[in-house]
Amino acid sequence: RKATNFQKDIYPDTYSYESSLDSAEWFGGKDADKKTIAMNPKDNPYSTNEYKESNIKVKERQPETKLPSRVSSPKQLKEQNDEFRERIKKLEKENFQLKQKLAELEEEKNGEKVEEKV
Repeated sequence: RKATNFQKDIYPDTYSYESSLDSAEWFGGKDADKKTIAMNPKDNPYSTNEYKESNIKVKERQPETKLPSRVSSPKQLKEQNDEFRERIKKLEKENFQLKQKLAELEEEKNGEKVEEKV
């Protein structure tokens, strides 16, 4: 069915992120129903249309190294060797640039003046 407004029967209230009891109450034997929140964005205190920057830092996974298939002919070995040489050049250039950027950021953090080396 099509609708332009929120349909409460399709999206009923759900459990809240907040606990109904704190640990002392729970260990004291108290029991309480779970808190619920509305799924309607207008009524939900957690929903927002604003972008919020998170303090959570996500570690990026190291990509898997993709190695070419093994070859035995001299022609294929030469081609593979050339590909590896080109790849090494690119990686060394990227590594140098990243080290330079890291050094700049560390110098800025420490309040040192960043000078370009010629």
